[in-house]
Amino acid sequence: RLGTKVLENHYEKCQIRLEQAAWTQARCPSCMELLTGMKYAEWIQSDLPTRPAPSRFVSFEEGEPPTLYVDESSGVGKPKWTLAQGIGPRSLETDSSRSNRLYKPTLRAILGSRAEIWEGLKGGDRVADLEHVLSMALAAFARGGAGDGGSAFVSSLFNLAPLFQPDRWEAALQVVQAREIEVQAMEMERMRIDEEQRQADSAQMLRDEDVWMLG
Repeated sequence: RLGTKVLENHYEKCQIRLEQAAWTQARCPSCMELLTGMKYAEWIQSDLPTRPAPSRFVSFEEGEPPTLYVDESSGVGKPKWTLAQGIGPRSLETDSSRSNRLYKPTLRAILGSRAEIWEGLKGGDRVADLEHVLSMALAAFARGGAGDGGSAFVSSLFNLAPLFQPDRWEAALQVVQAREIEVQAMEMERMRIDEEQRQADSAQMLRDEDVWMLG
């Protein structure tokens, strides 16, 4: 019983940590298939780099912390994800791609059909848009802790979830464009501040030289 209590405390700490983090960057198998035109099994064996995607930690009930699952498989074959802590289905079945994506019937039972979401992204223009969104999200993730609005930007994208539905995609691109304008303005402000500091340092050096010559 002591071991069980220790494990429960560990899970609770994990839930708190994930809830506070809110989101992270993770490998999205479906995104990589769209970007590369390859099946996941082909891409994972290639030399093509990963394009991380913003990902939220799932909670199946509003107001509850993220649900935790553990893999109880023997390590051979598909994972066997079983509920460890929180509110959610007792188990999750993954598909045969070995990418840890949920088996479609399982996904539909939990979230409803998502197959049509990806249909609107098939084609060169949408794939290019997806790559652009991922690049901006990656930059926001890298800079989010600097208080420059990166976290707010990604939160805006999540507010449009499921992002890849056609009626929300244009809105997502508008969010990205607004973020680009914001980043450009911040860069110009940083350059202005740096230039003012450079001029101030130069002026101080000249004053110091004058004092030295007078001395």
